[in-house]
Amino acid sequence: MTVEALCQLPVRALAAPDAYLHMWVTSAFLVGPPERIFAAWDFRYSGSSFVLVKRRLGLGNYWRIGHEFLLTAIRGNLPRFRDHSLRSWLEVERTGRSVKPEAVRTLIERAGRGPYLELFGRRPVANWTVWGNEVPGDRQS
Repeated sequence: MTVEALCQLPVRALAAPDAYLHMWVTSAFLVGPPERIFAAWDFRYSGSSFVLVKRRLGLGNYWRIGHEFLLTAIRGNLPRFRDHSLRSWLEVERTGRSVKPEAVRTLIERAGRGPYLELFGRRPVANWTVWGNEVPGDRQS
């Protein structure tokens, strides 16, 4: 999807008035587009990110990319994460293309109370509303 198409998604209407937003970005997408998307969805970047480190080398024209960033944005009046022991990185084995480890979902659940919404999900998940073209029936909870 283009940045403009992402900005047009109805996240502003779907998210609660007080909400955290966690968005995966690649290194090439780190500067510029996330701020536009956050603004379109009525969120502000919190200035913090989570790094997912993959043990096997990835691709890259310069550095061989072996990590991804999970940026955090907020809207409304939210306290800091409810679990203050969460570290900002996790090292995992590389899995399928674009598949994120379940441990990250668990960390997000520890960070803040639901309800939880995942855009571009691949499968139904208990206690989450999951939207994506690979999810049977499109929307599950």
